[in-house]
Formats: sequence, C-alpha cells, structure tokens
Amino acid sequence: MFSSIEDPSFGNFSLDFLCYDRARFTLNIVMTISLLPKLRSFPQSLPLEGAVRIELVEGVPIFRASGIVQSRIEALLAKQQDDTLTPDEEEELDCYEDIDDYLSFVNCTVRNMSISQTEPVI
Repeated sequence: MFSSIEDPSFGNFSLDFLCYDRARFTLNIVMTISLLPKLRSFPQSLPLEGAVRIELVEGVPIFRASGIVQSRIEALLAKQQDDTLTPDEEEELDCYEDIDDYLSFVNCTVRNMSISQTEPVI
C-alpha cells in the first residue's frame, strides 16, 4: 500500500510512506520539504531567554514552550473564554499559535529524522 499526505500550511511538504512486510510492519518515510514555515513576528510578551524548554523523549529532543510562556497563553485563552480579547491580545495569541505550529513542525522533523537513523543512542 502506498500513500501520500500533503500539508499546504507548511509550504511544499509531503510525507510519502510505504507500508508492507511479510513478517512485520515496516514504515519507510520519505520527506520533501522545500520551504520552512515562516513566523510573522514574536509577541511582545515573549521573553528573549527561557521561552523554550527542551525535553528528551526516548532519546529525541522535543522543543516545548516554557512554563512562563505556557502560563501567558493559558491566561489569554481563559480571558478569551470569559471576555473579549483586545486587538493586541488577539495578535499576541495568534503569534503564540504560529510559534506552536513552528515548534510542532520542528519536533516532527526531528522525530522523523531520528526514526531514519540506525546509529546507536549515545
């Protein structure tokens, strides 16, 4: 079985996979990335240091928003549910969403690269 997944939100990005093997399930991933997603801007409240933390998950680095950034996003989301955000707060939340999408893209790329490696973990 041969399938292809394309995601236009990341430019020209496709993920092709071939799944079959007689004795076990095998996944071969071929990625074509022509454009790295671009960020419009950073929110004014984004700290220049400590905005992102790195965790190791099964030996793979995963980039996540820091506790400070996560708290700010949660505050904006809570205010959005209870009240109306100002235009500046809407823009700030949109920027955080873009950063989250970017980090997800980076994490996905790093995970896919680690899957294709056959070297032992150091």
